[in-house]
Amino acid sequence: MLDMSSSIERLMITVGEVTYALAPMEHVDELKAAIIAELRAGGGFVDITVDDGQRISVLITPTSVITITARTVHLEFERADGQDREGWNPGAPIVYDGDTPYDII
Repeated sequence: MLDMSSSIERLMITVGEVTYALAPMEHVDELKAAIIAELRAGGGFVDITVDDGQRISVLITPTSVITITARTVHLEFERADGQDREGWNPGAPIVYDGDTPYDII
């Protein structure tokens, strides 16, 4: 049995035929409410932050096809981005470049 504390819910939004991973700070209930509000207003833009930090504006119209999906990712078997963790070594030392002007997380 999997330990649920080592899993996360990965939220995705598909607009037309393009799928974006939502940023962790996006709240699905607020996003749904914004989409419905623009639809009821006859159309308008909804701003969304995707996982890489990019902000996108999606035009919502009565003919828009939008799907929001959630997938549980078990971190023991795969990374949050869905890729295999093959070769991952949590005990490997972290090497910092002295020229990096920011912290690497």
